[in-house]
Amino acid sequence: MFDEIKRYIKRIEYENGSIPIGVKIIFGLMILLGIKNLIFFKESFVKMIIEIVVLVMSLLFHELGHGYAAKFSGDKTAEYYGRLSLNPLNHLDPMGTILPIIMRIMGFPIFIGWAKPVPINYRNLKNGKIGEISVALAGITVNFLLALISMIIFYSGIDFLPIFREILYKTTLINISLCAFNLIPIPPLDGSRVVASFLDTHRKIQIFTFDRFGFFIIILLSYTNILDKIMRIIMSGEIILIENILRLIYG
Repeated sequence: MFDEIKRYIKRIEYENGSIPIGVKIIFGLMILLGIKNLIFFKESFVKMIIEIVVLVMSLLFHELGHGYAAKFSGDKTAEYYGRLSLNPLNHLDPMGTILPIIMRIMGFPIFIGWAKPVPINYRNLKNGKIGEISVALAGITVNFLLALISMIIFYSGIDFLPIFREILYKTTLINISLCAFNLIPIPPLDGSRVVASFLDTHRKIQIFTFDRFGFFIIILLSYTNILDKIMRIIMSGEIILIENILRLIYG
């Protein structure tokens, strides 16, 4: 499996962009292409559905990680707003989740996205910066653990059905990608929150004000291939770490 993931890293792509005029027509065409895949490419469509389900669930657990970390650190804002729910509809973000899904149905290799940020009142967090850092790293940690657990199961020696092996592979790949993507210190990604937790209140607010520009920064980095290079480096590091953990477990 690692060889396949390494090959993926070499050709990693991140497709994104602003929604053009006539969005309803374009979305309609996307859906029609998805139906075409359903009719003519049944096997690939099954894999597509697996990817979509794994992506949505990975984003869901990512946000739950933030929410529960905040709760354990003294802030129950996420719980108050119903964001500690397993219902994906409570977490879906139109741009970060639905658009990548539709693009995946079209055939684009989308493995990254984002959900609606969990509401957090930083004033309620205990232990100061430690609480802020733990909340910022929670989502990334959840994604890494999901990838690690999938690899441990994959190499357990159990003779799984092909579809279950595909689920394990996609869970590993998607969560490694999400972990790498969110580690990048661009607002509002988790990496920027980690950086902000070390700064004073004034500079922290300055970083937060850049949240609305983060999407365009990501597009620029993607267009110049800088995002690809950054993610490739981070994902390679994640794989090395997982490989070492597997060696400790299985020898």
